[in-house]
Amino acid sequence: MQKLVHTMGALLLLATPAAAGEVHIISRDGFGDFVESQQIFSSKKRGMVQVTYCNKNYFAFPHTVAWTEYESENGRTVGVEYGDGKIWRLICEDPQEQQHYADLNNGLLDKPLWKGAVWFATR
Repeated sequence: MQKLVHTMGALLLLATPAAAGEVHIISRDGFGDFVESQQIFSSKKRGMVQVTYCNKNYFAFPHTVAWTEYESENGRTVGVEYGDGKIWRLICEDPQEQQHYADLNNGLLDKPLWKGAVWFATR
């Protein structure tokens, strides 16, 4: 039984392909299986805002922050994970509790709505 638990744990870590040195916010279902991810970065790109998760600064698009809240509200577990090219390692739990879309004050969207793979703005 213990061997089965270790094997299942290893399979969960390998559930998604990892590009070396990437940090993503990953949502997982109740079984720990990958659902979706959004990449966050160590350097700023156009349209990004600075976010802080577990006392570490990153840069993300505003919709990524809103997405963490959406995923959590819909029953998925959300975490910041580091991919080393082989496996994903959880480095920060509950990012949706640490950075809120409403606090960004970015002026881009008053209220984001998630429709499949597209974000819509409402005013």
